Amino acid sequence: MSSIKQLFIRYRRLTHCFLAALIALILYWNFARPSGFNVVLLVAQLLPLAALAPGLYSQYYRAYSWLCFVMLLYFVLAVMGAFASTASLVDYLFVLLSTALFISSMMCSRYAQRVQKNITD
Repeated sequence: MSSIKQLFIRYRRLTHCFLAALIALILYWNFARPSGFNVVLLVAQLLPLAALAPGLYSQYYRAYSWLCFVMLLYFVLAVMGAFASTASLVDYLFVLLSTALFISSMMCSRYAQRVQKNITD
């Protein structure tokens, strides 16, 4: 197995782990809100990630690229929450997870494109 393929597999696993952690954090945040659970807010937060799920499942490199773009929006929201006067540990964890997911999906997209187009070093 080529080193590019191994790197793709490694970053794909990292991306999927960070994505699962981000979804779990969003679910926790929605259920632990002081104002109570809001299903509309939960759907609005998870819909962009769910829209990318088929492409991520099929390991298409453009889905990972789109995940990077989507993560920029989540990053902006996370930083706004982290700098708010009511910031909590969840907000800082949200910044950390969105940054890690952006980096891992960016690298996964890079190596997936090389694997799918048969580009070697």
